[in-house]
Amino acid sequence: ILERQQELDINDHSTASFEETYWRLEHALEEFFLRDDTTQAYLQVGQTPISWEELQQILAGHHANVTILNAYSNRLIPPIVGGTGPNVFKVGSLADSYLPSNFDDMSNEVQSLQLFLEACRQPPICIGFGSMPFSRLEILAEALRELDLESVLVGDKLRRMTPPDGILARKWFQVSSLPYSYLLPKCALMVCHGGAGVFQSCLRAGIPIVICPVMGDQFALAEL
Repeated sequence: ILERQQELDINDHSTASFEETYWRLEHALEEFFLRDDTTQAYLQVGQTPISWEELQQILAGHHANVTILNAYSNRLIPPIVGGTGPNVFKVGSLADSYLPSNFDDMSNEVQSLQLFLEACRQPPICIGFGSMPFSRLEILAEALRELDLESVLVGDKLRRMTPPDGILARKWFQVSSLPYSYLLPKCALMVCHGGAGVFQSCLRAGIPIVICPVMGDQFALAEL
């Protein structure tokens, strides 16, 4: 993905560019969905294996028989009426309540976050760029120093940042991962890449979101 990202012009914000970045970066899905063992699985249940073109239609929301809702909130999208049966896979309202299976193992991080929040003068801002390439650590650190605001930095890339001169280390809380459904309601603002999951979670939490898009649908969500 990083190699493909470097080939793309992320300053081109045209619709065609959105689609090109999205499909080139998501092309790994073709290798997963269309590989031999997956094809055999379709055949075993009497289904015709899907093509890359059909997969693109599904992911773009243009397939007549498949609807994908990504990290939606029941406050934003009402539950599907009659959403039962062998062709419906129900995972719940991820933006409302999702906690990873290893959340109990994060007790140390959660306890440390609680102590940090209690020491904050006001709800902190949250910054996280998921798996997106991010190399502006010095610029980000300087911006936080000038703002003089408590901040929660999510992700291993941001965890490597060290506070610059003039900012107290106690104003930063750095963590590799915490579920946004748990974290964002405790924050005042989110700065992120604008992926569908964090976008919906910010809306659900009712906090402002500053989007710095990198590729694909992130530009469309930022515009929205």
